[in-house]
Amino acid sequence: MNIATFTPEQYEDEVAALESSICDTHQTPIPVEAMIDIIRAGRVLDIAKRYAFYAKKPDQDRIDRYDDEVDHIATSLVEKCDIHAGTHDGRSLTFGDTLVSHRLIHAILGIVTEAGELMELLVGAIIHGEDVDYDNLFEELGDAQWYEALARMAAEQREGVGRFRQAVIQMANIAKLKQRQAHPDQLKGAVSEICKPSKMRWRPQPRRPHEPSRNPHPRSCAGTAR
Repeated sequence: MNIATFTPEQYEDEVAALESSICDTHQTPIPVEAMIDIIRAGRVLDIAKRYAFYAKKPDQDRIDRYDDEVDHIATSLVEKCDIHAGTHDGRSLTFGDTLVSHRLIHAILGIVTEAGELMELLVGAIIHGEDVDYDNLFEELGDAQWYEALARMAAEQREGVGRFRQAVIQMANIAKLKQRQAHPDQLKGAVSEICKPSKMRWRPQPRRPHEPSRNPHPRSCAGTAR
């Protein structure tokens, strides 16, 4: 591979070639409590990030709203578990319980776990009073990008090719942030307007809801793990 000519499309082909198949999709447990903890921790860290980097002091209303939202999510998710009380652990779901594509579940779980490893990298540096291990950072960022590409591929299976291209997402994100900076009260609808086919050079292709992995021979469950 030549870095000067390596394209996002080539990268996605390589991602598909390395993708592992899912073991026993209907019985693999999804730990509900851990999912809720991740959401709650993300909300707390978001408040700290806003204060540290955007000078947005935390207000009690936002904190209370976050707490209420997470509590509602937790209750709803537990109720979903209770529907399957006869065949499931009371605090877990399985891949078979959701209509979300297994490839997207794989990608999101991967992104979250890579974020956790990045946090371990930061915390370790703080504890030891030193800079981060940049070789480790390099590897973790690569793993995170692998899962990000997998998420885009999963979305394109359901939504059609085009909208979830890397460049399209990047352009829409920058446009959203510029809109937010210039007109913070007029953000609603900005991203959907930017992503209208008439605004972009691409045109959405027909949906492919049941398209299999582009890898004709995906690795087994014991395949590549990041």
